[in-house]
Order: sequence, then structure tokens, then C-alpha cells
Amino acid sequence: MMVKFHKRGCGRGSGPIDYLLGRQRDRAGATLMRGDHEAMVELIDSLHFKNKYTSGLLSFTESDIDVNLKDQIIDAFEKTLFPGMESDQYNIVWIEHRDKSHLELNFVVANVENRTGKSLTPYLKKIDHSRISAFKNWVNAKYDFSDPNDPANARRLRRRDDLPQDVERLRQKLHAHVEACIAAGEIETRDDIVKELERLGINVARTTKSSISIRTNTSKRNIRLTGAVYLESWNGQLTESEIAKQSLIFASQRIDREKTAAAQLKVAFERKKILNEKRYACSVNSEPASPIKIHKPLTTSTEALNGRSRIGIIGRITRQLTLRIQNLTNSLRCYARSIDLLRFWDQRKSVQTNTVHAIRRNEVSMRRLQQSSFEMRTLQSTLDDRKVDSSGILPGNAPNH
Repeated sequence: MMVKFHKRGCGRGSGPIDYLLGRQRDRAGATLMRGDHEAMVELIDSLHFKNKYTSGLLSFTESDIDVNLKDQIIDAFEKTLFPGMESDQYNIVWIEHRDKSHLELNFVVANVENRTGKSLTPYLKKIDHSRISAFKNWVNAKYDFSDPNDPANARRLRRRDDLPQDVERLRQKLHAHVEACIAAGEIETRDDIVKELERLGINVARTTKSSISIRTNTSKRNIRLTGAVYLESWNGQLTESEIAKQSLIFASQRIDREKTAAAQLKVAFERKKILNEKRYACSVNSEPASPIKIHKPLTTSTEALNGRSRIGIIGRITRQLTLRIQNLTNSLRCYARSIDLLRFWDQRKSVQTNTVHAIRRNEVSMRRLQQSSFEMRTLQSTLDDRKVDSSGILPGNAPNH
């Protein structure tokens, strides 16, 4: 069994649900196991967080397992994923896929804690990887599932689905060259692999016990080559018989691996539980050592609506009303500022209007003054003419001497 988390989570709620169940909810081999998928879509769409949901799957190489065991593993995984949290504090949907040659139990989580409305981050690799890895190792050892750590299952190059296509193509191309050199007898140890990569002009940035990291001019981050041939202990002599022998040794250590994984899980569980208590003020169960013992019955869609999903819907409606009130408050503030601006401009316009009216009045007064001045000059000229007439001197009748 393997646990995988997808890197998506920022889009609409219909994205993961449409993929898992089909747009018409008729995907072949898909079965809704727990939760209400339509309520989940509405809840995810109502969230204002950047990362609105978390999705992933539990992948089994087995084609199917017992129904009761599925329920127990799902219960244990939920308890591991949400340490110290009650079932009404989170929202999760489980969908089974059996359309491939193996069993997949897919999950979608809304990234909100129901009681507080705060954002919920179920899985952050730097913080939660050790806990989830311990859970995986514990379940595989306890129930003897096919284990990816078994030497018989080791791949010479581990595929990475979360890498860009050009990076994965480069990894495959380099590995094919390494395999060709191994087949030709040119590479016998991991040191030979490093030398060959450097001969090709590739910058080997780092080596660890389990990987070789390279850097190219086009890549911003190191590219890791992981797999059986990139282990520090690889000596080029792993024949089928030797692999089978190591696999038998691995199988004989199953009980020890179960105890070790259970102890690691308990420590990681308590550490995350404290963080959740601090952030969400949870009232908690105090039984982290054996999470597989707690069993919840299969939740139907009706039960989800009447229980956990109903709480999620109430929280969603409350958040929507809060957002609408905030938007209305912001609108009222904008309206008030607009009124103030209008009043300001009205005052300016009034001042400008008064100024224009004053100018016009001045112009009228000037015209009147000019007209009065003209009339005065005309009157003065008339008076002068009358004075001349009264003296008897007319034009053309000047006295002769």
C-alpha cells in the first residue's frame, strides 16, 4: 500500500469530484464510499482560501480487500491525518476506484475546520511526511500488504508523477543511457554512474545514500535520480536470486517493522495533535498508539447530509453571510466617499459658477460704462455744435473784411 497526495487544490470543487466520479457521476468502477460529494463541491467553492482542498489516495497492488478492512484502514488514516480532531471538525469524501488492475481509495478534504472556520492544512510535506510514512509502513507490516520498500518491488529508476514532463523525460533518457552502460559492462558501481554523468557534461550537484542529484542549465532546482541502481550500496551484482534472498530477509523482519512504525507513528501523532489543539482548541481522543482499532460504520450520503456535511453547510452559509456583510460595508464606505467627493465638486462648481457670474456682471458693467462714455461724447459734441450756432457763425457765412 502507498499513500499519495496530489499537488492540486486551488481550483473549483467540481474538479476532483468530476474526475473521481465522472461529470455525469457515471464513471465505471467508481463507488462513493463516504461523504456527500455535491455538498463537498459547494463547500469547496464557498471557501476564500488560496488552497481550498486536499486530495490524494491510498493505492494497493491488491485488486480488492475485505470491506471491513477497508473501513478500518480509512478510519485509521483519518485519525492519522487529523490527530486529535473529532469527525465533525473536518469534511472528507471517500471514493473507491476499481477500474484499474489494483484498488484505489481516493479522498478529497475541504481545507476548513468546521468549528472555528479557520483554514485546515491536512498535509504539508515538511511537517506531516514522517507521520504519513509511519502509517504506511505500519499498515503494510500489520496486514502484510505489498510494500514498496520490499527489494522485490524496488525499481531501478523510481518514476515521479509530480515532475514537469521535460524533467521526467530527461530522467528517463539519462537512466536509459545508464542501463545501456551497465549492460555493456562499462558501469559496475554507483561511482561509475557519477563518473559517466560527469563525462557527459552533467553537473552532479549532490549524492546521498539513496540518490544522485544533478543540475542543468535549464532547471532551477536539482533533479534527483532515485531507484535501485542509484543506491550507495549498489554494486551492479543484484541478480534475481540475490533480490529474492533480500526479499525473504525483508519479509522476516515484518513484526519488527510493525513495532518500529507504531512507535514512530505515536510520536508523530502526539506532535501534530498538540499543534491542532493549539490552533483549533480541540477536545481530543487520547488513543494514538493503535489507530486501527477504532471503527466507524460506513457513512452514506444521507447520513453525511444530516451530520458532518450539514455542519459544513451551516459553516459555509455563515461564511457567505459574513462575506456579504463585509462587501456591503465596503460598498457603503465607497458610497460615503463618493458623496463626499460629489459635495466637494459641487462646492468647487458653485465657486466656479459664482466666479463666472461675477465676470459676466463685470462685463455687463463695462459695456454699460462704454455705452455711457459714448453717449457722453455724443452729447458733448452736440453741445459744442449748439454753441457755434448761437454765435451766428455758420459755415460758409464768415464775415468779409
